[in-house]
Amino acid sequence: MDIIYEIRRRHSVQKRTVTAIARDMGISRPTVRKYLNTVEEPKHERVQPARPKLGQFEAQLTKWLEEEVKLSRPRRRTAHRLFEGLQKIGYGGAYDSETHLTTAIGVATIHQGKRVRFFNAVDLVNQLEREKSQGKVGNLAKQLCLVDAVLDELGYPSFPASGGALLFHLMSQLYEKTSLIITTNLSFGE
Repeated sequence: MDIIYEIRRRHSVQKRTVTAIARDMGISRPTVRKYLNTVEEPKHERVQPARPKLGQFEAQLTKWLEEEVKLSRPRRRTAHRLFEGLQKIGYGGAYDSETHLTTAIGVATIHQGKRVRFFNAVDLVNQLEREKSQGKVGNLAKQLCLVDAVLDELGYPSFPASGGALLFHLMSQLYEKTSLIITTNLSFGE
């Protein structure tokens, strides 16, 4: 992890204090101390969110998706429009449940015989950066042109500008070649 390397470099090479490093990097002093004292890089385990309770609405969603497949792409409903449709027939999930809804859409698409890949935005950016460092830029884009993709949590948590540029480049390569569902907590202007 780059942040651990940078903290250690500033402390051992530049002889900066823990307080100065914390202030410059915008992180807490205990975090700086923790990274200075760790032997191995920390491994972060993602906690899987609870599955939504679509229950009785899953059949209706599947029916809608089967109808949507027959339409041309410009005439298809967005994930948000499908979500609004579910709300009209009584689904009580919040707008934040859109992540769960897009997951259900992806699963329903798989049941229709299509191939779908699910990504968390941060994990995808990490994969793109790893691909770039290995000199294999473009391999993931070629793979994703063959499947539909669901990209979750764009904008939370944030990632470096270089990762954002890689992600934007990937999306531009996938444009009009495959379906891509994106969930985010950001407004359109952000």
